[in-house]
Order: sequence, then structure tokens, then C-alpha cells
Amino acid sequence: AEAGLSDALEDSDPDIRIVACKAWGARPNAAAKTALLKTVRSDEDSDVQAAALRALGNFQGQEVFNELKTALESRDPAVQYAGIQGLRSLTGEDWGEDPETWIAGLEGKSPEIVHDGQESFIDALHPRNIIR
Repeated sequence: AEAGLSDALEDSDPDIRIVACKAWGARPNAAAKTALLKTVRSDEDSDVQAAALRALGNFQGQEVFNELKTALESRDPAVQYAGIQGLRSLTGEDWGEDPETWIAGLEGKSPEIVHDGQESFIDALHPRNIIR
């Protein structure tokens, strides 16, 4: 199966590469982690990169953490969001949807989480979410 998934990551159709990233993400082994890291770094399609980043959230390690954190600095919002999704899975934290808030949190600062519509009504009334 791994040979087929490796071939799928090289396919010319980005949809096939996206499905391959999802499948690799469900395989908790070193070959899967390596394949996904390579895809994030080398694939030119941002949707494929985003799929690989989301899948990387299922893996541990400094290299995975660094790649997900780097995604937060991307100019592509889809890549940034995928990095956030991967970091949510990896760290168990939830600092909202803002990449800068995530960077602050990952650097050990106390991030100000801006209301993004996903919190409860009581959370929405917190002063940090009212005064923006």
C-alpha cells in the first residue's frame, strides 16, 4: 500500500495527491511522516500542501512542529489555516483562527484570543472579544 501511496503523491492530478495525503495521515509510521513532510516542502499546489499539513497533525516530533509553525507564516490563508488545524491536533491547544495568535502561543506568550464565532455566548461577551 505504501508504494501505491508514494506513487499517488507524484500524480499529476492534485485531487489524487490530496487523497494520498489523507491516507498517509491515517498511517502512524515514519514513512508516512517523511512522505507528508516532503509533500509540504515540495508540492507547488497549495491545496495539496494544506492536506499534507492537516495530516501532519497526527504525528509527533520537532520536525513536524517546525513545519506546522512555518505554515503560519505563509502568504496563503489556506496554508495558514491548515497549519492551525495540524497544530490543534498536535498540541491539543486552541488559540482561535489567527496565525499571529498561534505564533505567540507557541513562543510561550499568553495569546489574546479574538472571538471567531466558535465560542459560547458567554465567551463572546468577554472584554477582549467586545473591544477590538
